[in-house]
Amino acid sequence: VQDFAPNETITPLTNLSQAPAKAYSSVQYGPKAHEHFELNSDLLFMNHSCSPSVYMSLPRGRPDQWAIVAGEKGLKAGEPVTFFYPSTEWDMAQGFTCSCGSDQCLGEINGAKYLTLEQLEQRGLVNDHIRALKEGEEKAE
Repeated sequence: VQDFAPNETITPLTNLSQAPAKAYSSVQYGPKAHEHFELNSDLLFMNHSCSPSVYMSLPRGRPDQWAIVAGEKGLKAGEPVTFFYPSTEWDMAQGFTCSCGSDQCLGEINGAKYLTLEQLEQRGLVNDHIRALKEGEEKAE
């Protein structure tokens, strides 16, 4: 119903609950297997896009600052609210074949574990926990 400037906070994330386990509906907020929350709001219905219109900002250890933020192009009233699922998910509970239609579409979406850091950075914010897992992966090689 309104326009948002690039990188403008659309809404803080509130009314979250700890997820009992990783699920298609949960969002990963930390590097450990149990660090997932449920959105408990209409935000659950945000679709994935390989060219997302928003990102989910989850600074590590600062849940009071977790938010949905407009992407680098901003968000115009009436545009779909989409985010790049691997920006929060390391190894998704349910991968899928993407049909976002973007010219940057990756096809199969299974989580950040299966992508390069460059592929992640091309699609917006790489959350702290995903970056840490990627860096750990590089050190292990």
